[in-house]
Amino acid sequence: YLLEAIFKAAGEKVGVIGTVNFRYDQKIIPSTHTTPGATELQALLAEMKNAQVSTVIMEVSSHALKMRRTDGIEFDGVIFTNLSREHLDFHPDMDDYFNSKARLFTELLKDSVSRGKPGVALIEGQDLYGQKLLEKLKKIQSISVATFGMSSGFDFHAQWLQADLTGIRGKIGGHPFHLRLAGDFNILNTLAAIGMAEYSFSVTDA
Repeated sequence: YLLEAIFKAAGEKVGVIGTVNFRYDQKIIPSTHTTPGATELQALLAEMKNAQVSTVIMEVSSHALKMRRTDGIEFDGVIFTNLSREHLDFHPDMDDYFNSKARLFTELLKDSVSRGKPGVALIEGQDLYGQKLLEKLKKIQSISVATFGMSSGFDFHAQWLQADLTGIRGKIGGHPFHLRLAGDFNILNTLAAIGMAEYSFSVTDA
């Protein structure tokens, strides 16, 4: 939702594929899965292209990655927020969950770069699995890697922050923001959204 709002405000025509629904061009389609099956997904992307959607924002689930539903899609950039134990009904253990998720970065994004995409991986550096993913990405020179987190040691962090019952205020990368949301996870999501948007527009302007 944050990325969708940013890109729409910048005049982009946006499509969204995620848990809540699939939407583009005033059209809302009930979600079947967080990330649809391969055939459904390609058909949906084709519909968006025909509707002249310029930016697609997609939640890529570990289920989809393990089942290779997104193989062949060329990604401009990907974001890693965190891993919790919520999907161990599908994955036998956290290692399998992490390795499935890591495919988006170490295989699919790397393949996207080889096909001419710029390719950036934006990683939450505070998360234990984010740190493990950063170690993996050190071995892939073709991918641009950036981090986000609450402290100044990360590429994207808040220069100042004020949180109260009216929401969250601050400045990230010189950009002031005010969200009517609460919680540290929303600060982290905002860092991720602003970081990816800043990267995306810098590539477009180049």
